[in-house]
Amino acid sequence: MSIYTSITEAFGLAIAKAMAYGIPVVAYKRSAMPKVISNAGCLVDSVEEFTEKLLNMLNDKKLEEIYWIRRYYKSYESSY
Repeated sequence: MSIYTSITEAFGLAIAKAMAYGIPVVAYKRSAMPKVISNAGCLVDSVEEFTEKLLNMLNDKKLEEIYWIRRYYKSYESSY
């Protein structure tokens, strides 16, 4: 799992790379992160929500599978 506690990212290249490798991503809904992640990862507003989503991703295998499929399609449409 890839956890981004950064509040600002110019582009989010590390996030895009993690998603291309199929790694689950949890990040804040700020800066470029929503554009990069879209619906292929968990976007959060607060520390409490960050913790909740992180635990959900670790404990729910079905949720992990759903996000894996979304990441796959997101990386496919973003490839050059």
